[in-house]
Amino acid sequence: MVVTALAAPAPVLGQGVSAQGTGALFGATPFGEGADEGTEPEERTGEWVVAPRLTLGETISDNFALAPPGEEEWDLISQITPGIRVERDGSRTRAFLDYQAQSLFYVRNPESDGVFHQLEANGTGELWRNHLFLDGAASYTQQLISPLGAVPESNLVPTANRTDVATYEVSPNYVQRLGSFADARARYTYNRVDYETQSLSDSESNGVSASLDSGERYNDLGWRASYYREEERLEDWPDRTFERVSGELSHRLGAKTEVFGVYGYEDNDYETDATGGDLSSDFWEAGMRFNPTPRTALEGAYGERYFGNTWRASLQHATRRTNWQVGYSETIETESQLQADTLNLRVTDPSGNTITDEQGNPILLEVPFSLQVQDVFLRKRWTADVTADTGKSQFRLSAYQESRDYQRTGLEEEGYGAGTGWTWRVAPRTRAITRLSWDHHDLAFQGNRKDDIWRFGVRLARELRRQLTTSVDYQYLRRDSNQSSAEYRQNSVTLLLTKVF
Repeated sequence: MVVTALAAPAPVLGQGVSAQGTGALFGATPFGEGADEGTEPEERTGEWVVAPRLTLGETISDNFALAPPGEEEWDLISQITPGIRVERDGSRTRAFLDYQAQSLFYVRNPESDGVFHQLEANGTGELWRNHLFLDGAASYTQQLISPLGAVPESNLVPTANRTDVATYEVSPNYVQRLGSFADARARYTYNRVDYETQSLSDSESNGVSASLDSGERYNDLGWRASYYREEERLEDWPDRTFERVSGELSHRLGAKTEVFGVYGYEDNDYETDATGGDLSSDFWEAGMRFNPTPRTALEGAYGERYFGNTWRASLQHATRRTNWQVGYSETIETESQLQADTLNLRVTDPSGNTITDEQGNPILLEVPFSLQVQDVFLRKRWTADVTADTGKSQFRLSAYQESRDYQRTGLEEEGYGAGTGWTWRVAPRTRAITRLSWDHHDLAFQGNRKDDIWRFGVRLARELRRQLTTSVDYQYLRRDSNQSSAEYRQNSVTLLLTKVF
């Protein structure tokens, strides 16, 4: 669920000026309840839509704090979550805001009572028609700090391994068409990330990007010149700078195939370990795009950067009832840049239960990588996803693999896993949702620790009447580890009632 308006073209090789995304590890996201329970959001072009809501819930858990085996304690948790959604989709402005306050009350452990605030807001305005735009975004969510601690499914589990995270972003951008010769774009982005915990360093970044792309007069031959610079400042660490200038040429080989090449220079400055090499050098990339049918797109590229050989690939294919996606990428990133990459985290309803997208496909959680290792890292990531829709049923199968090599500390992390979900429309207003996932996490920097997390859930959701929905949900959570003190098991049952006013 990312809202983007006339985004500036990202620099080559996968690293661009940070852009704020939506979605949260804990708490609801825009249209969360409606997407899950079958309630369609209203569509009103040019009008303000204001939709207050109230969610009431009860959850019983046999291990409310995710304690190790033999130390489990059950509890009954009540939740009262008022919220509001405000939205406008006009000809020159778009705005969205979703806020809620998740209040939790524990029968046996009242010292764990608390309120979690969650906000997702974004918008864009056309200041000068077809030329000057202003994008903005803000979020306030909860995120896990480290995979070493408890990895709960929701805010319902009290843990010190969680922090509030506030992000803010503003980004004016300019677009200019130079006749049939070229299209010019320029963007400035200011982004700030604030953590509630003192163990993590707040950051702010200033980024600029600009590009000049070949216009309509160029048919089989295309070209592009681009520039990118981002400066990131952290409270407790030295500043970081990423800068790159590049040129690209592309040539069509018939109607279905295009080859391209990129050459440029990058000049970076950030902390590395004692074995770190030069962070500034020439780079190049060569690749091909292939579109054999309107429903199939394949792209692959190989190149070289200052950290070594690199490659990327993506495949998208759609049939009448299925969608297939496979991708691989290698990028240099930071924690602040990843705050914009929240599509890799699951989205949840107010109780923290995994919800589905508009097609009923569950959005699955991945093992969180450590926010405590605040460093620049080389990120290598595989993803694969297939969805199928038979009308009354939707099925999803996904898998991923990711490794991170931290440049300053020399630490390494790796995670991989798979998940599946099935949504069955039992009746016009009733859905049954089943989900299962498994994640493995290698923590080489923590005594070669290895964790496996299993999740299983079954939900029955029904729309009682318009804007009034209810659901009952069973979840099983388990973590196995080669360090026995990190293991836990949990069973929970949640009953929810949501009214949109």
